[in-house]
Amino acid sequence: MVNPKNIDAKDLAGFLALARKSPGTINIGSSGLGTIPHLAIELLQQRNRHKTHPRAYRGGGQALQDMLAGQIDATFAPLSNRGVLRSVRPPARARGGDGQTRGDLPDVPTFAEAGVPDFEVSNLGTACSRPRRRPTDRSMSARRHPGGAGREDIKRIWAEQGARVDLESRRPLPIFVRHEVERWSGIAKAVNIPMD
Repeated sequence: MVNPKNIDAKDLAGFLALARKSPGTINIGSSGLGTIPHLAIELLQQRNRHKTHPRAYRGGGQALQDMLAGQIDATFAPLSNRGVLRSVRPPARARGGDGQTRGDLPDVPTFAEAGVPDFEVSNLGTACSRPRRRPTDRSMSARRHPGGAGREDIKRIWAEQGARVDLESRRPLPIFVRHEVERWSGIAKAVNIPMD
């Protein structure tokens, strides 16, 4: 998200071009040192080959408030804050939707569309897996997933909060977790973020 009074860019591609043209002048807030939003800022700088001025807050709410007040220029915010885009005056603007599709923010281009490939940032909140050798005829039905995760009303409530329920993933959870740990620890080491 960006404050349109501070950032004169019509879209994400324009924002990224501005960041390359004026290195170190854009202040981007995150929810804290070493958090996913902070690492996302660092990842974006690597992919876009630009330099911004990251500012670590003690929570995403503080970063969002300062962005709305014009104290900083931009922030990475979770989808649960998308209501801000419509509610504040002047409105904040989403400049990039994460992932490879526009599913959650259909009017906002993805980073891939803006010329930053392989930029996907997700915050895994809850994961469940079952033993590999469990017979398929005893697989959990949608209604028996933990917390009723397969129920349409539960999925709708989670979606309203910016969460995506994926009950069909065939990617083994340990492989996904290992990949995420390697990816983010590599970013943290590259920019000297303490790992403890």
